[in-house]
Amino acid sequence: ESKLDSNYIPNKLLYRETQLKYLANYFKGIVTNQKSKENVVILFGPVGTGKTAVSIQFNRIMKKITAEKKLKLDFVYINCRKYRSWTFILTAIQTHFDKYFPKRGYKSSEILEFIQKAIIYNNVHLIVILDEIDYIQDVSVSELLYALLRMNEGNTTETNYKSKNYGLSLILISRDLSFLRYVDRSTDSSLSKNAIFFSPYTVEQLKDILKERIKVALYPNSISEESIYLISKYAEEKGGDARYAIELLWRAGKIADNKGLNTITADCIREANLSVFPIEKKLILDLSFHEKLILLAIAQNLNQKRESMTTLKESYEMYCEITSQHNIPSLKYTRFWQITKKLSKLGIVTSYVSGPKTKEQKKTKGRTTFLQIHIPTDDVIETLEKFLVKDQSKKFNI
Repeated sequence: ESKLDSNYIPNKLLYRETQLKYLANYFKGIVTNQKSKENVVILFGPVGTGKTAVSIQFNRIMKKITAEKKLKLDFVYINCRKYRSWTFILTAIQTHFDKYFPKRGYKSSEILEFIQKAIIYNNVHLIVILDEIDYIQDVSVSELLYALLRMNEGNTTETNYKSKNYGLSLILISRDLSFLRYVDRSTDSSLSKNAIFFSPYTVEQLKDILKERIKVALYPNSISEESIYLISKYAEEKGGDARYAIELLWRAGKIADNKGLNTITADCIREANLSVFPIEKKLILDLSFHEKLILLAIAQNLNQKRESMTTLKESYEMYCEITSQHNIPSLKYTRFWQITKKLSKLGIVTSYVSGPKTKEQKKTKGRTTFLQIHIPTDDVIETLEKFLVKDQSKKFNI
């Protein structure tokens, strides 16, 4: 279970080799024992795209390399969501060297001097990782960065930084570059040119990331290919968020355990997804009569197949079967398709054409529309079957 924790960083990061290479290139002067002008790098991109993981992996790699070369390198990780003022951030950096350093009582300039002296005394190059720096949305971010960056310029109170191997570098992590609007022009010019972008993960990339994590976190055959794809699809819809994919896997696993299941089913995943982003029951009950019938048909089809997805054609056949059983006139196929598109806009259903080749999709030929629902099928069936007879009088209200 610890392998599904948000703090777990695997030794191999898929699809982030390029970003890791760029980051290493910016700081290669530390390893070659040459002073580099590039002492700050920004990692930016949407949530869950591997920024923090890459910075920590970089930490591991650099510590190993510098140890072999008998160079002293150290890292400090600070999440700015927790420390939102530059005085608190400086105090957290100094606490790395002195765990008994008081949290209050010193001016920022005094704490900066303590940090300088600690770096010099320990003869260490310190890389400070400021995660979620975009949480500091005021001019204090400019004061903080200016104060830290100028540590490598000129003389300190004791000796010159450039004459020794010690120094200070920054890795700034942010969702975007909006925080730079608070930074003065001279600091901004040195920051924006050293920015590495992290693009959202695709469905296929998320599938591979999940499979690697499943190898170390779950028993063999605990989850099907279709269920892995379903999690990946949900995570892609949340912005290609790998963190969300891992959390969804963990939640679905917990649900499966609580139900005494040996495998993580598609319904477990839907229930897990709802626990994070709930769809109100009222939204379903407010659907028109035939919208409810169509949603019921999709749910029954998925429930019978025990798959994470079904086709538009199969769902329409199930819909016609339901209407026939209850002596209700069926809608035409085109109107059925239009209503599935509406359900998709409401966030209840996802529809897409063809898509990645899972085992289920390989059974079809040509362009096929596939459907998924975001609610456990058993819940949908139980809710809608109660209203089927009651709402039958409204069947023409479509």
